[in-house]
Amino acid sequence: HSVAEIPSSYFRRRKTLYGRVMNVTVSDRSIQLNVRHLSPIGMLLPKTWLQTLMRYNPAEIVPSINAGSSKDLVIELAGVRPSTIPAQQYRASQALESFQRDNAFVSLQLMSRRVLIPTDDDANTHVSATPPSSFAVGEAQHDELLVERSVQGQQAICRLRHRQRALQLYPTDVAESLIASGHAIVDEGIATAATSKVVDAAQDVKTKRRDVEYMERLGMMEWEAIKRRKGMWSVPQVRETRKDVLEELEFQKKANVLQRLFRWMRGG
Repeated sequence: HSVAEIPSSYFRRRKTLYGRVMNVTVSDRSIQLNVRHLSPIGMLLPKTWLQTLMRYNPAEIVPSINAGSSKDLVIELAGVRPSTIPAQQYRASQALESFQRDNAFVSLQLMSRRVLIPTDDDANTHVSATPPSSFAVGEAQHDELLVERSVQGQQAICRLRHRQRALQLYPTDVAESLIASGHAIVDEGIATAATSKVVDAAQDVKTKRRDVEYMERLGMMEWEAIKRRKGMWSVPQVRETRKDVLEELEFQKKANVLQRLFRWMRGG
């Protein structure tokens, strides 16, 4: 299966899919994973059995049979991104190295879809990033057209969960784990590149409120990681990128009771 085959309703309803991690890629903008989607039977198979079945899969033996489509779901980890300092990006790769090595079993909560915007060089497929001003085509219809035309290069933006131990009751949120250990930073909603657009996100107030609470939780975890000098936050060059947090930590460390009271009265 590919991301292009996932119905838009699955994203809006925040459906959960299951699979095994095949590859991890850390770029300067995002953390991406290639996940092999599993059928209900595949979910019950041990990793060794799954690898044996994949070895005899015709699509693996003769790539031309599956030409033009990806066998894996391309996943972008929601809520986080690597450090902007290239020398520190290896930390996220190392933290997720075992996922690729062990073909870790994960659950994917679909949140939205990232699609590439076809360029003028793509014959008969050009669709602009913004919907036209004509009332004939609304934004929703425009996004549907964009998804239909941009079959290649689609990514699913997801929350990823994983049980690190066999008897672990509740799965670990991978983004939370990366933030808490100082291996990634919170994605503050940097503007989408001109070559892509995020579509199929849920629009109801309840879901949006949960997303805000989730991002606030990641922010608090990042605060604690900076405070405790976890992972990349032990490097002075990285710490300097969050001067706002450093100033607040300095205030919390040195401020006396009167200074704290004055700030509280000012609403700070």
